[in-house]
Amino acid sequence: MISRVWSFDHPQTFLPGMVIAVECREGEWGYGGIRLEEMVLVTASGHRILSNWPAEEIVPVGAILG
Repeated sequence: MISRVWSFDHPQTFLPGMVIAVECREGEWGYGGIRLEEMVLVTASGHRILSNWPAEEIVPVGAILG
């Protein structure tokens, strides 16, 4: 696990061929939220996102509850 809590003191090297999960949290503390994840392939020229969930189908709950 690589976290911003200690990554500046202990940097990690990503090499071509590695697949990493990039995770974040979206929401309000104490109310609710969701953890989002993208699977990413590290390539020689950068990266390629492997996740295939259609992001346009993600709807904020507040938009539904109005």
